[in-house]
Amino acid sequence: DKSRLYMHTERIKFILPMSLISRLPYYVSAMCLGWLLFSCQTEPVPVQLSVPPVRLVVASQFVPDGGVVVFLTRTFSPLEEAPERERDTLTDDFVEKILVKDAVVTLRAGGRTDTLRMLSPGVYGGLTVSQPPYTPYELYARDPLTGETVTAAAETLPPVTFERVEPAIVYSDDEDAYVEVRYAFRDDPAVPNWYLVNYYRRVTLDLNVLTPNTFTDGASNRSLAFDLVSDENLDGPLFSRDRRLAEIGVTDTIGVSVSNISRGYYEFLALYGRSGNVLTQITGEPIDYPTNVTNGYGYFTTHIPDLRVFDLNQYQ
Repeated sequence: DKSRLYMHTERIKFILPMSLISRLPYYVSAMCLGWLLFSCQTEPVPVQLSVPPVRLVVASQFVPDGGVVVFLTRTFSPLEEAPERERDTLTDDFVEKILVKDAVVTLRAGGRTDTLRMLSPGVYGGLTVSQPPYTPYELYARDPLTGETVTAAAETLPPVTFERVEPAIVYSDDEDAYVEVRYAFRDDPAVPNWYLVNYYRRVTLDLNVLTPNTFTDGASNRSLAFDLVSDENLDGPLFSRDRRLAEIGVTDTIGVSVSNISRGYYEFLALYGRSGNVLTQITGEPIDYPTNVTNGYGYFTTHIPDLRVFDLNQYQ
């Protein structure tokens, strides 16, 4: 009856706080909404993804006095099975799998065709006749293992040189000494230009001196960082910058280079710089890089850098 119902209601009010009682309708509504959402979940649908075909990846570097190096690797699929312990590491077997051995690599320019020889697996180099600016170069490469072939074309650009460049060891009371590179170069305002400034450690003067920006440990010439400069953002023809270098010791030998590069390569490197290191690129979200390689990936470029080498022991 009503009196008994009233007594039960008063007993509930004594046990439960009034604030909780006032919120009971919201809790009931939330429970109902949760039940509806749970009941609307669909069963997972299996998706079958095919492994993409293996393609060749191209990188290149011209060096002063007619030297050229072409780097040739294969793509790989993250869908391929791999032992759990190897999924986040670069093993020797993996590296050997992606490096292309005994490929046919030719370079054609000015009516002359040069065949590059294999310097090491994945690395092909040789000497070619230097061509004047705006001369087109044509690259051809064939993988003997897969039969895949790629072609690419690029033209030479007018070289750019440093107007001044030198390192400095900066001493501070608040932190340890660090290395800074101070440089300047002059832009040609008559035409659009894009520039690459690269920083290396442990530089040796041979054909492997200017490797692509792999950011890997253990290389004799490690590319530490790079700056990209577009003359669209310059206030005048003279561009200068003071660049602090991390991971450089005050007794290291470093190299600094500047190159006039194409807009396409500039955009390629801009994406590359945002992708992180090699391990991040392998395990992270895929990035759709621009390419000028037909039937492959990467970027074929013919820029010639102005390279300067510094022994930091001489700047103590």
